[in-house]
Amino acid sequence: PDNAASDRDSIRCVTTAYFQDLGDVPDIIPTKYQTPAGGSHRYVLNLSKIFSRLYSEEGAVVPTYESLLYVKNNKPGLGECQADCDNDGECNGDLVCFQRGTTTTYVPGCDGVASGSNDYCYDPDYYTKASFMRYIVFVSDDDRLVNGVRSNGDVTFGNIEITTSLTSCLADEDISFSLNDCTADNFLAAVQAKMEATAACANKSDPLLELFSLFDATEEMDVYSNIEKVCTGAYKLSGYDVYDEGTLGMDAATERQITAEYLDGGSVWNYANSNDDTATIERVASTVATSRLLAWPDHHALEHCDIGAAMCCSAVSRADPVANDPNAEVCYVDIKASKRTARVRDGYSIYTQDQANDVYCEAFAWGTDGGSIQSALKGNALFQAGFANMLDGSVEQIPGAPLCGCLDRMPVVTNAKCTQVTSTDSTVNVTFNKSLGVFDSSLDLGTISTSDCGNIVDHYKALEGGEDTPESLYVAGRVVGATGCAEATTSFLSSKGLEFSATST
Repeated sequence: PDNAASDRDSIRCVTTAYFQDLGDVPDIIPTKYQTPAGGSHRYVLNLSKIFSRLYSEEGAVVPTYESLLYVKNNKPGLGECQADCDNDGECNGDLVCFQRGTTTTYVPGCDGVASGSNDYCYDPDYYTKASFMRYIVFVSDDDRLVNGVRSNGDVTFGNIEITTSLTSCLADEDISFSLNDCTADNFLAAVQAKMEATAACANKSDPLLELFSLFDATEEMDVYSNIEKVCTGAYKLSGYDVYDEGTLGMDAATERQITAEYLDGGSVWNYANSNDDTATIERVASTVATSRLLAWPDHHALEHCDIGAAMCCSAVSRADPVANDPNAEVCYVDIKASKRTARVRDGYSIYTQDQANDVYCEAFAWGTDGGSIQSALKGNALFQAGFANMLDGSVEQIPGAPLCGCLDRMPVVTNAKCTQVTSTDSTVNVTFNKSLGVFDSSLDLGTISTSDCGNIVDHYKALEGGEDTPESLYVAGRVVGATGCAEATTSFLSSKGLEFSATST
């Protein structure tokens, strides 16, 4: 651009969707949330914080701005960012009087929000100052090359607003509210209701911006993260680590970590029939599984369930007669996704289909909101789908995959029973203490109930508000329906440069 002679180019780039390879490009900064293809997202960015690290580099010149200041009325000699001027002649040197009218609240090159009818002197060449940020570029690149074709490169940015000063209207208020489900949407709605009832918020209506200020956030994801912390903080006192060494974590006879091995498809729970083990699981099922929030196990197959869904699949039933009838066929197993379970670095298994179900799969979902009651109860759902089912004889994993795991680590299958564990009468009580400037929360735990939620794909879509989202479409690509294996397998193999013909297998 026109400042090419400058030691530092003052263009600043923020990327909102993954680049294939950013390389060593210090002026391109990824946002915390990267919008997937087909997705949409509202970004709120404190650019001064985001770009502050660029000015910490050796040799960087930190831009400085004069604060707006009222000095005198309609007299010459006014300095930069000083008021009140009527014409350029009242400003020192080459400064110009900025006639801002009645609606403009900023003054170019100055810090602060202008109010009243004051007009300020400013430097018309302010943008040529060293390291002044004159360009902000928002870049989104999901235009990946797949099989020689580029797609998903269409990106739209809209409703762009710039706020030069953001203050909280609730910071001086003690507030409280209760939520039946502590999701981010419900939390924001409750904050908006408090804003509508507070005189200091008369000219404000955006709860996300309110919390952005209250949390002193850098990006909108900081707000969502803080909301999740408030919500999950309420669940801690009602939690119970059923998978620790004192309950299900250790096999007394062998003194081995049984939960970890069981989830990988091993241990005596899969290959033996112990009345002691059965009694332990029955005791958990009849006590804490229905009265406490069970912890999520620390296990590689259950780490980073970003999609908010998991599944258990068993290949064998040791019960006679079979309690859980086979309900699915396996399309393929991507061993690379579950390499720690398989103890093989890479590989895959392709299965043929004969429309005769030969495995039993059960899935559950809590969505992408970590503060929801269903997220708090995902450990209970895992116990039901993975451990209580052992009482009915469902054991042994599909080769190359864990017995239970996040959906991306499990085989692609035609069907899965949908299990939902929730508590519709639980309440999270939220308070904000103005003296401390912090939120606190507590839980009134109601009845924990387990139900059949029908089709896991439809259930997950309902969690996402009934809309097709990248996440719900991903779930549909993992549980593909009775006739979906051929398409799913073809797509998987094409990513490896291979062709697939269902008729030839």
